[in-house]
Amino acid sequence: MSNDSDGLDSFAWITPTVVEGALSKWGRRALGNDHLAWLLIVAARCHDRGLPFQNVTARAEALQTILEEIIRELRPYDEEPDSHNPAWHSYLIAQKRWVHSEQAKVVYKDLDIPPSTYFPKQKAVLEAITDALVKREERHQSTLRPLECKGPFMAPFRMRYGLVGRDDQQEALHNLVRNTHRVFVFGPPGIGKTTLVSEATYHHEILSLTPDGVLWAGLGNKPNLMTVLMAWGRELGISNEDLVQASDLDLRSILIRDRIGPRAMLLVVDDVWDIHHLNPFLKAQGEQCRILATTRLRLLPEEAESFSSISLPYLSSNDSITLLSTLAPQAMKRYPHEVKELVRELDGLPLSIILVGHMLSEKHPVNEPRRLGVLLKQLRSAKEKMRLKIPRSSPQSYPGLPLGPVISLNAVISLSDAALPDDSQVALRLLSVFPAKPNSFSKAAGMYVTALPFKAIVTLYEYGLLESSGSGRYSMHQSINDYSAEYMEGTAGKKRLVSYFCEFIRTQSHEFRHIDPEHANVLAALFYAAEFAMNSDLIDLAIDYFGYLEARGLTLEGKPHLHAAMLSAHVVKDQGSIAKLEFFLGRSAHQTSNYREAEEWYEKSIKSAHLANRKDILCDILCQYGLMKAYSGRNSTLAANLLNEALNLAKSLKDSKRIAFALQITGTMYFQIDNYELAFKYYKEGIGFAYESEDNEIISGILQSLGAVAFRLCNYQESEIYSLKSLNLARELGNIQRQSSLLLNLGAITTNQGKYQKSLNYALEGLELSRKSGNRQRQSLIMMNIGATHQEIGNLDEAYIWLKKSENLARDIQNNERLCHTLLNLSYLSNTMKNYIDAINYAKNGLELAKEKNWYSLTCELLIALSAAMISAKDYNVVTHLDMAIDLAKQSKRKDLWSNALIYKGEIDFLNMEYQKARNSFMDAIDIADEIESLVNKAVGLFGMAKVLMAEDDLSQAKSIASIAKELLEKIGHLRATEVSDWIHHNFGF
Repeated sequence: MSNDSDGLDSFAWITPTVVEGALSKWGRRALGNDHLAWLLIVAARCHDRGLPFQNVTARAEALQTILEEIIRELRPYDEEPDSHNPAWHSYLIAQKRWVHSEQAKVVYKDLDIPPSTYFPKQKAVLEAITDALVKREERHQSTLRPLECKGPFMAPFRMRYGLVGRDDQQEALHNLVRNTHRVFVFGPPGIGKTTLVSEATYHHEILSLTPDGVLWAGLGNKPNLMTVLMAWGRELGISNEDLVQASDLDLRSILIRDRIGPRAMLLVVDDVWDIHHLNPFLKAQGEQCRILATTRLRLLPEEAESFSSISLPYLSSNDSITLLSTLAPQAMKRYPHEVKELVRELDGLPLSIILVGHMLSEKHPVNEPRRLGVLLKQLRSAKEKMRLKIPRSSPQSYPGLPLGPVISLNAVISLSDAALPDDSQVALRLLSVFPAKPNSFSKAAGMYVTALPFKAIVTLYEYGLLESSGSGRYSMHQSINDYSAEYMEGTAGKKRLVSYFCEFIRTQSHEFRHIDPEHANVLAALFYAAEFAMNSDLIDLAIDYFGYLEARGLTLEGKPHLHAAMLSAHVVKDQGSIAKLEFFLGRSAHQTSNYREAEEWYEKSIKSAHLANRKDILCDILCQYGLMKAYSGRNSTLAANLLNEALNLAKSLKDSKRIAFALQITGTMYFQIDNYELAFKYYKEGIGFAYESEDNEIISGILQSLGAVAFRLCNYQESEIYSLKSLNLARELGNIQRQSSLLLNLGAITTNQGKYQKSLNYALEGLELSRKSGNRQRQSLIMMNIGATHQEIGNLDEAYIWLKKSENLARDIQNNERLCHTLLNLSYLSNTMKNYIDAINYAKNGLELAKEKNWYSLTCELLIALSAAMISAKDYNVVTHLDMAIDLAKQSKRKDLWSNALIYKGEIDFLNMEYQKARNSFMDAIDIADEIESLVNKAVGLFGMAKVLMAEDDLSQAKSIASIAKELLEKIGHLRATEVSDWIHHNFGF
């Protein structure tokens, strides 16, 4: 029988719905084409009756008789049925409803049962028939060999769950069997080597190559090779007398080879532990035979030069979920999230998934879903998973295990463990202190933790208990880690892990790329240091590691360890460390926009630094605290005082790095109040000290600040140069926070240069990084910029979605400055979408907030936006707003805003038919746009001039200037290019 392509070798598809569908096709021909007609029990029934299985009628007759037998088994007694006796209802429902094809309403009337009682009973009958059918199929799978096989067939019967996620490996194996006569399948314990090879023995393509039978040998670690060859000889029909006379392995192998002769057979040697154990089977191989062997040891395929090999990987997450869903569909249906979490912990090991699936399917209480939920929680325990057992599929499976009805993951792994040399056994247990795969550890770390020669670790790799992660790194699968941890004794390994990573982070604290692969190991070290009250190590490691966590945007992960270290610092009364840890907790809160919490920690850390007389720590705290205050826009006097004190402290310490940082933060404070001249002065002074300190982190930070000033002054080319230099350094350092911020800046720069797609690419990359770091403030800003960019290129609906996301997040984190900027953009967008009332309201709401906070640039921008919205709504009473905006733009030295305000001033003068005033305003706007290289403002100003010239009947000049404006806008892909083009076409016909 061959129906592999349909995937019908799994029992999960045999459901009450499928069975009901088959029963409704009681007519023979229709039933013969049903999926159930391809079951092995149907094939067996056809074979027993001498009927051709390929014939539809033969399949239909066989399936019908099987279903009739199952329904007869529902009879409670041998006497005549009594429709008034509830004990007979199941049998009578099945007979009347399906065998005699009566409608349901006829059946429940005949039985005098109300519909509310009848339909649950009918469902129960279907479930009973389904269960009986599955059990019959299971029984027959253990005895029925493929119909194509002409000789002995010793392969284990197929698993009811079939193969999941092994399509690529199946194809590769079939190709190897086609093209070579000897194949090794390698994989760690529980990966499914035996299942894959067993499935191959049933596959029609393999059977066509080896039609004369399958001989199967399960070896294990200590096989009795003479007994295995005796079993092969008996299957081939060799007499016991002849087998006994072949008194050694060579003679017995030759006897078997002679009996095989020219026959094409498949010889399977499962679970090989020693290449020498394979030799008798190689000698028994006939010329037309193929050998398939499996092993958990990596070195065997290399030693067996005549073999091709294939390695089995762990299942993917999706395939793992599919397999567990097949085994335990009720659990997946009721608790999808919990099942997926459990699957993630099983990490793609098929045996683990099968064990868990078997437990869930065996124990699942259909009417008590809470018990299923409790069971899922229990299975999250490593010990529970290790103890799970399933019925042994056949004597051939896991031949190294003692004979018995069940197998467990613990027992399967213990086979490898028992075979290890003593030092490797010790290493296996000690290496469980490292977090399991996907985490990895280095050769140096492994040797330090185990205090054993590297050979002990290499042996674990050779036995399939460790995996290579490349570049001298190793990882241990979760199931093997769980097994090893259960048998580990003492705390020496965990304490050595702490010691190793304390020293590692101390020496590598600025080499983030070296730390990256060790992150999970360092977190484990922090946990163990707290568990064993290793106070000094915990304090040092938490403090030394914070810089990495902050740069990688992982401060939330580190927060519990900072608190644990704080407790240790209080225990040992280390006031300086207390100050540092309080400071780091403040920075963690600051990074995630929890300003109130940050302020509390900063205040505490200032007091602790004073108590410890640590001017260096105090200087750092004052800088960060001042930075937060400067950015918040609240209490600028406090920010100035904090930063002035920090700068004086840094100078008194003669610390060039701290001086550079204090100067940068002071520059940022002036930047926030739009005093770009002073900001630039402090940044330039700071960059000199930064280069003197040779600290790339501070250099990158000040370069970013210089880029921000250049951007505000509309020196876009200079801004891009500074920003790219800073970004390159940030990438070298692995500083995710700064990368995110710089990508945001570069997005804004390229937008103003008209490079919109480039801008979106920068912004989306920055958004992804800010999400990783949990920086919600930056997320809001990037979302706003993405919305503004979509608006520029005409994706108005997309722009609205992004801007509303930004607005909601800004309100959620109570960032009023971000909220003002977002309202500004929403005003312009609503204006473009001709929602003029919304546009006016957005601008007014933002304006009220900006005035309250004395944000001059923002007030200027919102006055311009309000004027634009009012003009669109044909309310021309905007001159006062625009004059105020021009004054604010001059005051804050924002030439871009000055140019914008003049354009709208010209627009309102034009609408009021004051053409000379309009001409002057547009000309001034164009001159400023040229000065700051703003192509957008220049083009819009030229378009305004063209409209004035048109009104003055200077048609030739109007057409010429409008064409220049159109070309400029098209060059940068600006949305208004269409508006100018339509105006030209309307007035000049081209």
